[in-house]
Amino acid sequence: MTLGMQDFAGDWTVRRVIEDQLQRQAGQFDGTAHFGAAGPDRLSYCEAGPIQFPNTPLMQAERRYPWHFPSGRAV
Repeated sequence: MTLGMQDFAGDWTVRRVIEDQLQRQAGQFDGTAHFGAAGPDRLSYCEAGPIQFPNTPLMQAERRYPWHFPSGRAV
Protein backbone atom coordinates (compact mmCIF):
# COMPACT_ATOMS: atom_id res chain seq x y z
CA MET A 1 0.00 0.00 0.00
CA THR A 2 1.28 3.46 -0.88
CA LEU A 3 0.25 6.40 1.28
CA GLY A 4 -0.19 9.83 -0.28
CA MET A 5 -0.42 13.38 0.99
CA GLN A 6 -4.13 13.13 1.75
CA ASP A 7 -3.44 10.22 4.12
CA PHE A 8 -1.22 12.39 6.35
CA ALA A 9 -3.00 15.76 6.26
CA GLY A 10 -4.67 16.87 9.48
CA ASP A 11 -4.11 16.49 13.21
CA TRP A 12 -2.50 13.54 14.97
CA THR A 13 -1.62 12.49 18.50
CA VAL A 14 2.07 11.80 19.14
CA ARG A 15 3.59 9.79 21.97
CA ARG A 16 7.23 8.77 22.03
CA VAL A 17 9.94 7.66 24.41
CA ILE A 18 13.16 9.69 24.15
CA GLU A 19 16.31 7.78 25.12
CA ASP A 20 19.02 9.93 26.72
CA GLN A 21 22.13 7.83 26.22
CA LEU A 22 24.37 10.24 28.14
CA GLN A 23 22.26 10.23 31.31
CA ARG A 24 21.04 6.65 30.76
CA GLN A 25 17.42 7.55 31.23
CA ALA A 26 14.25 7.78 29.18
CA GLY A 27 11.86 10.68 28.86
CA GLN A 28 8.36 10.78 27.46
CA PHE A 29 6.88 13.18 24.93
CA ASP A 30 3.08 13.42 24.58
CA GLY A 31 1.85 15.97 22.11
CA THR A 32 0.00 16.79 18.95
CA ALA A 33 1.16 16.91 15.36
CA HIS A 34 -0.31 18.82 12.45
CA PHE A 35 0.29 18.25 8.75
CA GLY A 36 -0.86 21.34 6.83
CA ALA A 37 -0.81 22.31 3.16
CA ALA A 38 2.41 24.01 2.08
CA GLY A 39 2.24 23.72 -1.72
CA PRO A 40 1.02 21.39 -4.46
CA ASP A 41 3.24 18.48 -3.37
CA ARG A 42 4.22 19.58 0.16
CA LEU A 43 2.96 19.44 3.71
CA SER A 44 4.37 21.32 6.68
CA TYR A 45 4.74 19.21 9.82
CA CYS A 46 4.67 20.66 13.32
CA GLU A 47 4.59 18.75 16.58
CA ALA A 48 4.40 20.28 20.04
CA GLY A 49 3.81 19.15 23.58
CA PRO A 50 5.33 18.51 26.97
CA ILE A 51 8.40 16.33 27.47
CA GLN A 52 9.39 14.90 30.84
CA PHE A 53 12.58 13.22 32.01
CA PRO A 54 13.00 11.75 35.50
CA ASN A 55 13.90 14.33 38.18
CA THR A 56 13.62 17.30 35.80
CA PRO A 57 11.00 20.00 35.34
CA LEU A 58 8.36 19.48 32.66
CA MET A 59 9.52 21.17 29.45
CA GLN A 60 7.73 22.20 26.27
CA ALA A 61 9.11 20.78 23.03
CA GLU A 62 8.39 21.64 19.41
CA ARG A 63 9.79 20.73 16.03
CA ARG A 64 8.87 21.53 12.43
CA TYR A 65 9.93 20.27 9.05
CA PRO A 66 8.62 19.93 5.50
CA TRP A 67 7.35 16.75 3.89
CA HIS A 68 7.64 16.44 0.10
CA PHE A 69 5.48 14.20 -2.07
CA PRO A 70 6.93 14.23 -5.59
CA SER A 71 5.19 11.62 -7.73
CA GLY A 72 2.69 11.13 -4.88
CA ARG A 73 5.15 9.46 -2.46
CA ALA A 74 6.74 10.91 0.67
CA VAL A 75 10.47 11.63 0.58
